[in-house]
Amino acid sequence: MKKSFFLAACLLFTACSEKTLNVNAVSKPEKINFKLTSVKIGKIKGDNIGLKQDLIERIKYLNAQYPDYLNITANAEYTIKGELQNNSRKKTYYKKLKTVYKHPCVIYLYPCKNISGKFFCKFDKPVILYDEKQIKKSFVKPPYILYKSSIYKYVKKCKPPFKQVKCQSYNIDLYLKTQIYKNSAKIFSESYSYYDVEDPCKNIKRYENINSYEPSVPFKQKISNAKHSLITDFLHDIAPYEISKNIKLIMEPDIKMKEKDELLFKETLQNIPDNIYKAITIFKTLSYKYPKSCAIKYNLAVFYMYVNRFETAKEILSTLNNCKNLSYEMQNEYEFVKKILINP
Repeated sequence: MKKSFFLAACLLFTACSEKTLNVNAVSKPEKINFKLTSVKIGKIKGDNIGLKQDLIERIKYLNAQYPDYLNITANAEYTIKGELQNNSRKKTYYKKLKTVYKHPCVIYLYPCKNISGKFFCKFDKPVILYDEKQIKKSFVKPPYILYKSSIYKYVKKCKPPFKQVKCQSYNIDLYLKTQIYKNSAKIFSESYSYYDVEDPCKNIKRYENINSYEPSVPFKQKISNAKHSLITDFLHDIAPYEISKNIKLIMEPDIKMKEKDELLFKETLQNIPDNIYKAITIFKTLSYKYPKSCAIKYNLAVFYMYVNRFETAKEILSTLNNCKNLSYEMQNEYEFVKKILINP
């Protein structure tokens, strides 16, 4: 009965169907498998956006976090060099947009009198109409008409069918080649690119009472953002960096368990992460009782990742075999944990 009640509760609360733990760690460099302990920054050809200075500042910040990496010294064994191609452009142009008005035309009827063949009109209080269908034009003598048995001067004023607006756009096009030399030998070479276009007028089809359009992010700020992105990609290839991932737990047992153990399995997961260390103890015990359960060991490995015991998590994940229904999740997390720098 107790088990049935718990399972019924799971149907009412979505927490039973899915649970994740956010794991924060430090990743190994993406492209090099040796430690760049000290470096000097050589020339960045074509650098007209201050990329080299920003790179130096970012390396100093990274070195403060991980002192064993990228200490900038004049007599360093490794030298970083590069070349930047900047094809970014700003553009100003004008676009003709169709106007849409509730009343595109207004008809003014000025009351007039015909005195000896000459028309004398009053212009202070015209009759204003918005639809020509309201009148049947019967010209006495253009532009004078007969309307409701009176003479009026007929004046029709229409707003322009098109309006020209000013558009400012830009494209950001940066291409960075990087090299790392050990003394005079090139040991690393990689290229990075950043491309983006912002044109706020592109999808505007009609005039909306706005006469000038500008990108939401100013050109200089966008260049700065692009520069930051290139430097980040480069540093991720050569140095440790922080990573974070939401890892899904497996909420259902994958083998037949005793009723009390299955209940313990599920109840423990519902209280994650508040009872994480208690959960580790419980799942270690369950793993001894059910050594063929991939779900138990997998969840236990995720718990260890959550408390930064990545070596233990890696060992558990690497020993799991024959997990047909869980193979994708486990392989995915094993690839993630392999990237982690155990002792940054």
